[in-house]
Amino acid sequence: MIGYVPQNDAIRLSFYQPDVTKQNEIKSRLQKVSGMNTLIEFLPEPMSFKAGIGGGGLLPSNTGYCTGGFTGTMNGQQGILTATHCMYGKTLSNYSNNGGAGAKVGLVGTIGKDAIMDSQYHEISFLPLDITTSPLVGNVQKDFNYYIPTQTITGIGYAKGPTVINSQYVGGTPVCHIGQKTGYSCGTVNTVSSGIGGGGCNSSVKQIIPMTSCASTYIEVRGPNFKILGGDSGGPLFDSSGKAYGIASAGGALKDGSGYSGIFSSLAYVSGFTLKTGG
Repeated sequence: MIGYVPQNDAIRLSFYQPDVTKQNEIKSRLQKVSGMNTLIEFLPEPMSFKAGIGGGGLLPSNTGYCTGGFTGTMNGQQGILTATHCMYGKTLSNYSNNGGAGAKVGLVGTIGKDAIMDSQYHEISFLPLDITTSPLVGNVQKDFNYYIPTQTITGIGYAKGPTVINSQYVGGTPVCHIGQKTGYSCGTVNTVSSGIGGGGCNSSVKQIIPMTSCASTYIEVRGPNFKILGGDSGGPLFDSSGKAYGIASAGGALKDGSGYSGIFSSLAYVSGFTLKTGG
């Protein structure tokens, strides 16, 4: 696969070739393409665009758009997690990943309160997918533009905020996320006890409790290279080891212009969901 990398003024070529000797032959023949620098990468597996990969796009038929989170099962159904405000009151039609592979949403019509689990601790819901022709995969994509190796999910992680140890400042957990609007970016956890943001919590969405009664259990992420905007809601928060931390609930630019702040619902408070791991 070929992709142009404007910041490097180069062409990227991606191949699947497990034979090291043949890899070296490819490198020696393709040092230059059309007079430009050539970046050659060898993929760990053949390119395969599977609808069951997390981090893709949710396509509603009536309003807006959101991002899909982590894959897994709940109540015997296979599907994907996303932010509750991406589902409630919406008519979702399709889920697609970076390769264009699609899966039909397993809920027909406008999604109501019955599809939302009660919780004052998070704003996460499970969306069943019809993936009879595409296997569920324990990965999340890291690019919406061209194929690069996805992140294999290894389990649920428990984020930590910054602290002081032996008089030394220690930053929070380093994490990354992907969203339809801003793509892939990384930052560090600023706090794990943030107040609610975005759509509140599930119980406030269902009007069981007021939004002010939602618990302060949300993960806030910041960083000089971190970015999050509307359309990224529902996307996955994870780290380089594949630990899954949360689902994007809200975010935007900080008022002082120093960067962006993202609010994520922690997976630690979600019950009844089995995370898909291991690729």
